[in-house]
Amino acid sequence: MKLARISVEGKIFLARKEIDHFVALPFEDFNELLSSQNWQELAAVDGRKIPLAMPRFQRLLNPNHIFCIGLNYKGHIQETGKATPTYPTIFAKFSSTLTGPESQIILPINATEVDWEVELGIIIGKPTKNVTVVQATDHIAGYTVVNDISMRDWQSRTNQWFQGKNFEASTPVGPYLVTADEIDDARNLSISCAINGETMQDGRTSDLLFSPAELVAYISQFTTLLPGDLIASGTPSGVGMAKSPKRFLQDGDLLVSEIEGIGALSNRFIVKAQAGI
Repeated sequence: MKLARISVEGKIFLARKEIDHFVALPFEDFNELLSSQNWQELAAVDGRKIPLAMPRFQRLLNPNHIFCIGLNYKGHIQETGKATPTYPTIFAKFSSTLTGPESQIILPINATEVDWEVELGIIIGKPTKNVTVVQATDHIAGYTVVNDISMRDWQSRTNQWFQGKNFEASTPVGPYLVTADEIDDARNLSISCAINGETMQDGRTSDLLFSPAELVAYISQFTTLLPGDLIASGTPSGVGMAKSPKRFLQDGDLLVSEIEGIGALSNRFIVKAQAGI
């Protein structure tokens, strides 16, 4: 299934995407849906049909926890010149960092090195604590597209990356939660991003160092993952800070982030004055 969070006539709700229409579901967010043990059945019910062109995509998730994984694609590890991690490199984001799959993103006036990182997002489907890698697969509700927009000048101020990863409304997510059965548990999907039509990143999820199930199992050893929680699983090679010369997002840039079988984010970057704020 492909599930989205959309708005029609001022109302926000979840919907299932069919070939030529959406089907409205009686839920406002994924935390509510995924907290039901039979959520797959609830997501498959009949409902009001909505033409594909009618709704607007909304911010997909409101997670209790967001975990992000650094240095998790072999190609990206190579381009950074860092050692291959023995364990997942983990940092956290606040929920306030998330924004919609088609939202404009404001370029901060106090950060000049705004970089892109397209990532496979893992969405948790049930309470998850101390699970094995084999068990973890059953705890994944599905997958989505994330771009972990990073303020590199802030990220590099200290050894901790947190401050460069937590600017408000800077991380687009969506447009769909796609269940694992639709995409072979995301084992070998193309993952890419482009700026104004020019490809910046072009990789495959088969290049992941730690698989989605391994990440879920590992994190569950120190905290309980909850339905609707998000894990951003790392980015392939091609980030701006690794280019020669370095390249960063500028006013007016259109960033398209895409994962095969899931969908694409399309976000325009603008300065504050142009946003009318």
